[in-house]
Amino acid sequence: MNLITKCMLFWALLGAAAAAAVPLLPREGERSGWHLIPDDDNGTLHWVDLSAKPESFSYAESDVTFQLYTRANTVRPTTIKIGDASTLGHFSASRKTELVIHGWLSNGNTMSVVTNAYLSSGLDLNVIVVDWRRLASLTYPTSAAATKQVGETVARLVDFLVRRGLKPADVNIVGFSLGAHVAGVAGQRCQSRPGRVTGLDPAGPLWTLVPRKDRLDQASGAHVQAIHTNGGGLGYGSNLGHADFYPNGGATQGGCTLDVSGLCSHNRANQLYAESITSNRFRARQCATWLLFRNGMCAGNAVAVMGYSIPLTTKGVYFLQTNSRSPFARG
Repeated sequence: MNLITKCMLFWALLGAAAAAAVPLLPREGERSGWHLIPDDDNGTLHWVDLSAKPESFSYAESDVTFQLYTRANTVRPTTIKIGDASTLGHFSASRKTELVIHGWLSNGNTMSVVTNAYLSSGLDLNVIVVDWRRLASLTYPTSAAATKQVGETVARLVDFLVRRGLKPADVNIVGFSLGAHVAGVAGQRCQSRPGRVTGLDPAGPLWTLVPRKDRLDQASGAHVQAIHTNGGGLGYGSNLGHADFYPNGGATQGGCTLDVSGLCSHNRANQLYAESITSNRFRARQCATWLLFRNGMCAGNAVAVMGYSIPLTTKGVYFLQTNSRSPFARG
């Protein structure tokens, strides 16, 4: 078999594999409202009718669970129940507290890259993984609608911990995709605003017309940071926080070849933030646009560190370049 034949066979097999990975469009899906959206668990593609109204769903506080990890229990979490002090286990109100929230069609384990980065960092933290898997398993429009109730439950947990002595300034609510909007709602419903809220490529589809009080917004925390890695695709394409970071322009990420669905670029936000927990080398430059940044027109502008170590005085829009694979930070 000569080289040309081998290449033709390779591309044929690649095309067949890609076709097999895309589910057939439903018969009624000729409408423009249908879009392919991958889940946040294993990247399986799903046809989603974004023009459909959310389905009715039941909700109970038990639909949201809170798994606590500390340096004393890095492998086996304990479950905190709102209002029950006997479930606090190794929780300490004197520590900084990081809440980690997953996105659509996934669960708390999906955020392990962030959770494990916290636990392996040597930092003395309360790490609470928020799991809302049942509500996240509904249709995308319905799960998007459920973020409001989930966020309100997260707020009740934070309020409970504050009553137990936790300082609001020591709270950081970190959410990915739909979870970023859960974090945004939670911050706005807390009796005392949390010190930090961090949105990791906040979900974009269906969110542009949502009222600010029901999504990630500057009002969600004393300092709100958003990291955009697939803006205009699976992620929200415009500014949401006090500080908005756009790695590599914020739409597509290096190393994400054949990223038709955008999932690779979308998930990169988690990887970048996880690396930032032990590295303060994600140096970004304040700039109005990616084009101006790439052309060196912002070289004299302010520099800020993206991610976990961000100074809480940081405000504005920032761009940076990263490596295509770990370690991502260029310094």
